[in-house]
Amino acid sequence: MTTADFKNKVLILLAPGFEEAEVIPCMTQLRKASLPVSLVGLTSRQVTGWHGLSICPDVALDEVGDYGALKLVVIPGGRQCATMLLIDPRVHRLLNTVIEQEGRVGVMRTAVPVATQSRLLTSLLESHFITQNGDDLEGFITHLVRFLLNRIDWFSL
Repeated sequence: MTTADFKNKVLILLAPGFEEAEVIPCMTQLRKASLPVSLVGLTSRQVTGWHGLSICPDVALDEVGDYGALKLVVIPGGRQCATMLLIDPRVHRLLNTVIEQEGRVGVMRTAVPVATQSRLLTSLLESHFITQNGDDLEGFITHLVRFLLNRIDWFSL
C-alpha cells in the first residue's frame, strides 16, 4: 500500500501564528513513518507562522470533505493559531466528524489551554483526544506515530 492509497487521513491544521517548531517536526515524523499527512489551511493561501515562516497548505479546509475517513487531526501550538482554528465552525464540524468516525484529535501544548477554554476538551470526549500536556515535542510526536501505527488497519478502510 502506498501513501496515495490513504491520502488525507491524517491532517495538521494551519492558521496564522502556528508554531513552526512544532508543525514541521510533526509533519516530518508522520511522513517518515509513511503515514498520510496533509497540511490543511483555513484557505488555500499561504499561512504565516509565529516566527514568519510561510507555508502553502496541501489543501484548504473546505476541500477536506471530499476525502475518505479521517483518523487524526492535529491542532498545532500557537495561541493565535489555535484560537483562529477553534472559532471556525468548519473546524468544529471537522473535529466532530473525526470523533464520530472514532478518530482522534491531537492537541499540541500551547493549544491545550485554548481547546480547554473553548470547551473542546471535555470529559465526555476525553478518550478521543491526545494532548501534549507535559510531554516534550518529540515524545508527543512519537506517541502520535505509535498510536497510528498500532491501528494500521484503519488505513486499509
